[in-house]
Amino acid sequence: QSLNASKGISALKEMQASKAVVRVCRGGNNVDEVELDASSLVPGDVVRLSVGQKIPADIRLVSVSTSSFTVDEACLTGESDSVTKIPYKGDTKNDDVQTGGGAMGANSNGMLYGGTVITAGKGLGV
Repeated sequence: QSLNASKGISALKEMQASKAVVRVCRGGNNVDEVELDASSLVPGDVVRLSVGQKIPADIRLVSVSTSSFTVDEACLTGESDSVTKIPYKGDTKNDDVQTGGGAMGANSNGMLYGGTVITAGKGLGV
């Protein structure tokens, strides 16, 4: 069992993105766009997202600068079709946290999950 668990953990680590391009404004007024290790991300960091990129962590899509934004979530769901995502609009009535929808709940459309891959679009996530 220990060997199987180790193999599973190694596979999960390989799925995670190692880098993220982040708009950083930590403790000052200047906003810089830098590339960080995904492990250095903190809540509130604004992550730039583009086609082909692995999502570095579970984040909420807040804006899209293209006509569509789709993500391949096959590693989580097993579905072969990409999932269309729309930005979160700040509606706390329909927010997953408020309604108990959970990570893959009915209202999770604006959520992006670590290790999944962007198949179309550009945007920003927090």
